[in-house]
Amino acid sequence: MPGRKKRKKCLDATVDNIKMVTAKTSYLTLQKSVSIPAVARYTALIESVSIAPPVKMDGNTIVDGNHRMVAGLLCNQIPASTPGTALLSKPRIPLKDIQPDPIDWW
Repeated sequence: MPGRKKRKKCLDATVDNIKMVTAKTSYLTLQKSVSIPAVARYTALIESVSIAPPVKMDGNTIVDGNHRMVAGLLCNQIPASTPGTALLSKPRIPLKDIQPDPIDWW
């Protein structure tokens, strides 16, 4: 229909939404925060091409791809994963404890 707005499939990348979608996950991560603007770019990518790029995982631990994983959770679409290796010396942090950072890291 002309003039009809396309329905979004992803939640906006906000502190509250990021906290909400990560609250019930059992994933672990090696980093303490994610950049909200970077997560927003990935949600826009998922909106436009309908797929999140894969993340590197070591079992249940995100090794590389925290922003993609959070974006996938915001879009109710868990990204594919590829094998990765997490250093044993790095502490594991529950993804639910990740801190959304308003600074654009890129």
